Amino acid sequence: MEIQMKRAFAVSLMVAVVATSLLGPAEAAKKKKPKKPPAPAPVQVDATYFLRRDGETCEDASLFLSLVDAEDVDPGSCGNWTMGILAPALTAAEQQATPLHYATREADGVPVTLDATKDITGLIGVKSTTSIPFANVATPVRWGLGQTTLNVELLGTLADGTEKTIGSTTVDYDVTPGDAAQLYEVEFSMKPDAALDKMAFTKLTLRLLNSGNSIGHGYYTTDNPASHFKMGTWK
Repeated sequence: MEIQMKRAFAVSLMVAVVATSLLGPAEAAKKKKPKKPPAPAPVQVDATYFLRRDGETCEDASLFLSLVDAEDVDPGSCGNWTMGILAPALTAAEQQATPLHYATREADGVPVTLDATKDITGLIGVKSTTSIPFANVATPVRWGLGQTTLNVELLGTLADGTEKTIGSTTVDYDVTPGDAAQLYEVEFSMKPDAALDKMAFTKLTLRLLNSGNSIGHGYYTTDNPASHFKMGTWK
């Protein structure tokens, strides 16, 4: 009986040793399995978008935003000098259609992920007209005058087509007649909507309009100076 008990104990001991030897490497393998490296932290990068024009018209198709600045077609001749006096008489739909729209094109600065922790800053060159209204006659001076307001609005389009207002601002300044070289370099700053931080946009659109108690003013330059804005992004 004692011998049988010893044999049973020896068998049990051997089973335990074998089981341990089999489990040991498996447990060790589990412990040695390399961990996935943590995802890299997003990096804040500023992006500068330039207002550009590559067509003879001032339609939206000719106006665009680009990360690259270059010489443009007939820069500084697109705008609306009548808004100061006509805006009160326009319908809401007409006022919505009147601003100029500069939008990004595919793969040029989009898609982009907004960093809403940084202000959006920029400069828009604005000129007055050098012609007599409806007569197509040139004048020796830029004769715009009055109190004007530059309205700036940046819109972003999500992948599903939803359009969001990233930010908007207005800048007031006075306009007086001057020589043909006269222009106003209007600087602006606006805070983006904090709720849009880290949202990815497939398209950006900048809307510009001069309104207020003014006339003969509201043409935006793409060269000399190169109108532009800078915004924070996440990479």
